[in-house]
Amino acid sequence: SPTRRSARAGRSPLRYPAMELSDLLINPSNLQTGRIWTTKSRPSATDGLLFTLGLQQQRRGGNAFVQVAFNCRCDTVAALNEHGQVISFDLEHNRYAVLKRGGSAGVALAFSSTLSHELFVALEDGLVEALDAAKRAAVGLETSRDAESQAQYQAPGAVLRGHRGPAHTLACHPSAPLLLACSADLVSLWESRALRRVGTLAAGSPPGAAPTEPFVSAALSPSGGHVLTCLPHAVVVWRSADLGETATYKLPPSHASVPLCSVTVDGSGSHAVGAGAGGLLALWSLRSHLLLKLLEVPGGSAISQAAWLPAPRQERLALV
Repeated sequence: SPTRRSARAGRSPLRYPAMELSDLLINPSNLQTGRIWTTKSRPSATDGLLFTLGLQQQRRGGNAFVQVAFNCRCDTVAALNEHGQVISFDLEHNRYAVLKRGGSAGVALAFSSTLSHELFVALEDGLVEALDAAKRAAVGLETSRDAESQAQYQAPGAVLRGHRGPAHTLACHPSAPLLLACSADLVSLWESRALRRVGTLAAGSPPGAAPTEPFVSAALSPSGGHVLTCLPHAVVVWRSADLGETATYKLPPSHASVPLCSVTVDGSGSHAVGAGAGGLLALWSLRSHLLLKLLEVPGGSAISQAAWLPAPRQERLALV
């Protein structure tokens, strides 16, 4: 966990005690909450905190964590396992808590960018659940809804419906209460305070795309003003406000048969990278809408995900 700066201007940064690698073994099947570390680790030579997560008891078929996410304050990390169980780790107060005890398999996880305690979990059955990490309960509604929108929910203010398949991508607007959820059949935008759906894109968007072409990835621009969707043979940019199409990027004819699998936007919102099969990377300018560079990762390894990592002088691209 890196240095965390307070959201309030003028305050000095808060540093967690420097600690060496610590293994965290918990048994959430028996305990709802508890201490993360029972003994203090020895100080390390550099600032920061590094730990591994593990479960003392493994269920049949495995119990691996499939997603982790930090909240906007960087003082809490949540982990999602393949059985849909969600555990939060409050690093500042040395406490862990089981937020969700399981059910449908877990797929994706994302904290709100505006509320440090609000967490969204995508499940294999197509539902997206909203959890309150502070209350260890489902998020409640803050505004009323009409009967038509109420029918989209299984529980009051806790479950977001509409996807026939699992939402493989969750992303939150950096400054507004807006959640992006993307599955193979649907991209949906939700007003996350009221948990009200404000826009959708169905598979086959844009109109020129093949009706059976699924969404394989999606991303929000750093400003939150645009949504980028990745289809096997195109990256499409949409306005967040009305989901109107603004640009479509495709690979050149020499690589038109290579399927894309991921899209990401750099921190300035100026460039998008599409990752494809065989280690292919395509760099587009979001301003000029031109393909700036096309390269292949040495070895031709398949890329399942690409993400920009912030750096003081120059951003770097991480590939999985």
